[in-house]
Amino acid sequence: MLRRILGVAAGMVAAFFVIIVAQVLMTQFVSPPTPETMKDPALLRKWVEAMPASTNILLILGYVVGSFAGGFVASKTAGRKNGFMPALFVGIALLGAGFVNFFFTMPGSPTWAIAISLICYIPFALLGRKAAR
Repeated sequence: MLRRILGVAAGMVAAFFVIIVAQVLMTQFVSPPTPETMKDPALLRKWVEAMPASTNILLILGYVVGSFAGGFVASKTAGRKNGFMPALFVGIALLGAGFVNFFFTMPGSPTWAIAISLICYIPFALLGRKAAR
């Protein structure tokens, strides 16, 4: 049981690390929002809506690779017999974080980017689990 819990924790750390790297790379294309923009929901929505498609594609790739890495690390840490549930839990947790991100924290993303991102979390976490076997 402890290995499963450690697997989930390690998988989440790995996933968030990759996603943060993708978000940092995004700043090469778009300047980050100012503190004033982050405080005003209307300004934040405008900022998100103005992002080019290439930025959204980079973020989606970050979510995909992050999900894969999270599932991989969770499965490796949990062990061969215990790897499925930790990887699945990482995918579900990332899906939940994605919902919060897209609909509450940073609203205004294009529908296609939201749909692709939300569809990818669980399958790629499970692919990471499969690669870890």
